[in-house]
Amino acid sequence: MADAAYVSTTQFTVTGDLTADQDLAGMAVRADCGTDGYKYGHISDAEYGDPDTTITVQGDALTSNLTAVRFGNSSTASAPAPVVTAGVDPAQTPRNADLGALAHQSLLGLHQAVRGELAAYADDASAAAGGVAVGGLYLNASTGAVHARLA
Repeated sequence: MADAAYVSTTQFTVTGDLTADQDLAGMAVRADCGTDGYKYGHISDAEYGDPDTTITVQGDALTSNLTAVRFGNSSTASAPAPVVTAGVDPAQTPRNADLGALAHQSLLGLHQAVRGELAAYADDASAAAGGVAVGGLYLNASTGAVHARLA
């Protein structure tokens, strides 16, 4: 998680230049808004103005209780973007597309679980038949536990 400062319901700042090595547009964001919970969205714009990067997001409305953000993978780009943490050189971040896609699918599934949107299946085979991707999350119909589809 990177420390973040609230600007508005659609903007926050992070210390440092996150725009130098990559285009952030489309990247997923999970914002920790403290007692207001996690807010989810995607970056629509990012601009650096020394010493901060101002990031504009589309999705859930941010709240003034914002303390930190986690950047994830793009759901709109053809190749997954690396996970970015403030203070880490993005050029040295692994870019394994398979792992990136798996991480994105898991983050999306977690988002759905938090919102109560995961479908329930008896097992991996049923989840596969229902369209859950390998690495995707589903609820076990018997136990209610969240499972990741393995095969």
